[in-house]
Amino acid sequence: KMVSRKIFVTLAVLGACVIQTAEAFAPIPFSNCKQSISGFTARSTCKSLGLRINRRGADFCRMKIGGTGGSDETVPPLERFVACLPYALPLSDSFEWGHYLFDKFPLLSIPFIPLFPVISLLNAPFVSFGVFIVLFSFVTRNPSFSRFVRFNTLQAIYLDIVLIFPQLIKSFNVIGAPVPVELAEVGSNSVFYAITLAIIYCSVSNLGGKVPNEIPLISESVDSQMPF
Repeated sequence: KMVSRKIFVTLAVLGACVIQTAEAFAPIPFSNCKQSISGFTARSTCKSLGLRINRRGADFCRMKIGGTGGSDETVPPLERFVACLPYALPLSDSFEWGHYLFDKFPLLSIPFIPLFPVISLLNAPFVSFGVFIVLFSFVTRNPSFSRFVRFNTLQAIYLDIVLIFPQLIKSFNVIGAPVPVELAEVGSNSVFYAITLAIIYCSVSNLGGKVPNEIPLISESVDSQMPF
């Protein structure tokens, strides 16, 4: 039953992403741009320079945190902290992949002790899926949040989606021929290392006011879905 529930959740997440991604991240309308600038010119200029049209009707494009990846001292400390929170989702889902490491080296679990309540909550039935839907529908698609927060939220969601594939392989492994323990340990540890290091990189970058846009494939995909 546990395997069936996980398969159902992962397939449901994939279905939701396929259905909503096409319309979820359309570029922000340019109707509020200064009338003397044509929509085509404004779009081309802002996109090439990493700018965003001010949705509140200002007559200029203001620089947003984006493609350069450099630090930006204008990012408020609260936004830096909030941008780190969505990564609790992939962290909680990746924690189970580190059980081989924690069994061999129990001290490695010490840094995660403060996060145990959050991890336990997110691992409750369908809680993780519910948080996923809330972040996807009400944060990444909400222009009232800064691009800095929305970028990190979508990237955290993509990291969580990546975990679906090893979970499916693990589920099929239960049904079919068992994988050798040595191979299962290497694969499990690799998944845990990859997600944990990505989360550490994103968190450190966020706290420094820098967009964590250097994760191979994932950051590029996120950036293409969120040009403004």
